[in-house]
Amino acid sequence: MTILTLCDVCMAQDNGFTTRFEISGLPDSTRFEVRIHDGANFSDCRFDTLYLVNGNAELHDVSKAKDPVRAYVFSDYGNISFFVQNGQTELVAGDKEDIEKETLRFEGAPWSQDIMAYNREIGTLTHELQEKSSNFGSMSDEERREYRELYEKVASLEKEFYLNHPNSWHTLAEMESYYMMEIPKDDLRKLYDQLLSEQRNSVYGQTIKRYLDVRTIEKGDSLKDFNIVAKDQNGDQFNLMEVKEPYILLDFSQLYCGPCKAAVKEMHEIKEKYADKVAFINFSSDDSEEEWQEMVKRDKITWPSLYDGGSKGTVCLKYNVNSYPSFFLFGPDRTLIDITIGYSKGMLDKYLSHFVK
Repeated sequence: MTILTLCDVCMAQDNGFTTRFEISGLPDSTRFEVRIHDGANFSDCRFDTLYLVNGNAELHDVSKAKDPVRAYVFSDYGNISFFVQNGQTELVAGDKEDIEKETLRFEGAPWSQDIMAYNREIGTLTHELQEKSSNFGSMSDEERREYRELYEKVASLEKEFYLNHPNSWHTLAEMESYYMMEIPKDDLRKLYDQLLSEQRNSVYGQTIKRYLDVRTIEKGDSLKDFNIVAKDQNGDQFNLMEVKEPYILLDFSQLYCGPCKAAVKEMHEIKEKYADKVAFINFSSDDSEEEWQEMVKRDKITWPSLYDGGSKGTVCLKYNVNSYPSFFLFGPDRTLIDITIGYSKGMLDKYLSHFVK
């Protein structure tokens, strides 16, 4: 990847993209770490470095994807989220305070106005939620309550924004990545039907269509209809229907999820209490096998941990999983007894003691 400052004399490749940054109030040679997600999944990304000169810099490159893809700049002064696509030139402008408050100006690309509208209405709250999430494991009960309230507020605002902004690449990418499972399928189909042809045929549109076409699990459904056969952390094939314990607690998690890490800690503490009664099964929703294995190693998961395509794979779509951790409890007759989302300290022991007889 070629990263060039304005002081360099160059021409962007005809089939590439250009993103220009004009950020005042930052020292010369401020370092921006650039990450572009144009691979097969979100974790398949490219890194490089960009330096500001007199507040200006340009990013020239050729994307490996045909659709607009997410890119990020990380700096000591805040982060910038934007899109890149071959053939597009975009200006990102503002000052130091705009980076911190996510109020930068975007100009020149089909998604520019939508990004600005999103940042005005929701961006600051989303940033606050992300900051809180990284410290979830050490939160007090009151802090967790405030976190959940903020999460619900952000989720409500985001759903409203996306439904009111169809034909937006920003909406499309966000829906595919995070929120398509959090709105009724009838509403999602209406949004999908309003997409432009190139958006429906994009990787984002195709994932949404796959989700719309699958039957999603509900309480009372049989595991037989939603069985999981996938690779475990040792490379062996694992069949959920072959579990011997009367109850199965299926835990969907991700490497970078703070509440997931806290939940695993409690599982270690209570696993023996429910021995021969409950089978603890982890399912990784990470976007790469490397992240999955890193999570298994970090959290010392000794019970089965499964992987089959991550958050956009068939399993996560059928189980309607888009928040982490998500727990599915199956009973002795292998029907789905209950679904619960999220984690608070001591929750799992109370939860299992209520259902497991």
